[in-house]
Amino acid sequence: LVRVMVSGPASASVRLPVEAPVEGGRPSPGGWDNQTSSGNRPTAVGLAAERSRLEASGLPHDVVATIQSARAPSTIASYAAKWAAFQKWCTERNVQALSCQLADVLSFLQILMDRGLAFSTIKTYAAAISSCHQGFGDRSVFNHPLTKRFLKGVRRNRPVSRPLFPQWDLTVVLHGLSKAPFEPLDQVSLKFLSLKTALLLALASVKRVSDLTALSVAPACLRIREDGGSAVLCPNPAFVPKNINTSFKSRSISLAGLFPPPHNSEEEAASHLLCPVRALVRYVSRTSGIRRSQNLFVHYRESSLGQALTAQRLSHWLCDAISLAYTSSGQDSPEALRAHSARGISSSMALHSGVSMEDICQAASWASSCSFTRYYLRDVSSGSITRSVLGPQQAE
Repeated sequence: LVRVMVSGPASASVRLPVEAPVEGGRPSPGGWDNQTSSGNRPTAVGLAAERSRLEASGLPHDVVATIQSARAPSTIASYAAKWAAFQKWCTERNVQALSCQLADVLSFLQILMDRGLAFSTIKTYAAAISSCHQGFGDRSVFNHPLTKRFLKGVRRNRPVSRPLFPQWDLTVVLHGLSKAPFEPLDQVSLKFLSLKTALLLALASVKRVSDLTALSVAPACLRIREDGGSAVLCPNPAFVPKNINTSFKSRSISLAGLFPPPHNSEEEAASHLLCPVRALVRYVSRTSGIRRSQNLFVHYRESSLGQALTAQRLSHWLCDAISLAYTSSGQDSPEALRAHSARGISSSMALHSGVSMEDICQAASWASSCSFTRYYLRDVSSGSITRSVLGPQQAE
């Protein structure tokens, strides 16, 4: 049994870590004034705490290193920052973070809930603490029955919320991408060519930003038909995707050309302006002379011209492209744009256009169809994913 002991008032303030945005996200609420010294950064502290716990259980150093490499770098950084926040909270109450009572952990999580944090954020805090805490016998903090019941309570009181309707109108964006400053494609600046190519690829592939930044122009990773009818893109072989053990795993991106010439109507010619293969061909050609990396997407600014793009910068590209497309269409840009919204809108449009759930999950590399329906599906009541998303849209 776990004794219910709480050191210090449960309502005391908690300073939360400000983490680097991942895939276009925003920092966690609250502030954290770098409470660890420059030589003792949160990531190192979190890894060291977990390493000590694992080694104390009798595991060899090399085994511990392999275990710790199971998490993605972004997850390691997130866990470490959250562990550091919990560790400071415990220090202020003269409590040992590594071996404190379960009541202390739950009191800390309760403060987070009282501050209005989402269930997913609180759950991540619990997982981060559990990764470093020594646990209670053969149970970790996260797997303790009381923790499980607490998180169920949080979920009931903080249900997962998602917008029922798209954050922006795909029809408006596609209309804007068909006009200046994104056309004529052979005459626009590298900036607008880059933004248009990135957004069309994101919409047609339904991939994460991290997946898109891993794409390569190496001959083994990029194949484009001479007539522009299709293209296949693959990531750098060293890239490790977020979901590495999903049955829906799909590393390559297959793009279908959208009404390649010759055109049989003005409508086909207009739709061809949104062809991702067309934009890809122009982009690869325009960047061939400035490249300093084999990554597909490279910087267009003079200060870093030709250097590989980070996922965070590509997220900004996608948001800028959506905003500029709205401006091109004569409408005000939506507020608080998120690059990740492109996945939800394009996958929802594909589903409503008749693409199967399995094909969508395969393309997006979602672990299950539940991920799509719970977090991404939108009401977009307006074949291949490329044509269903980027093809002619019916006006409301």
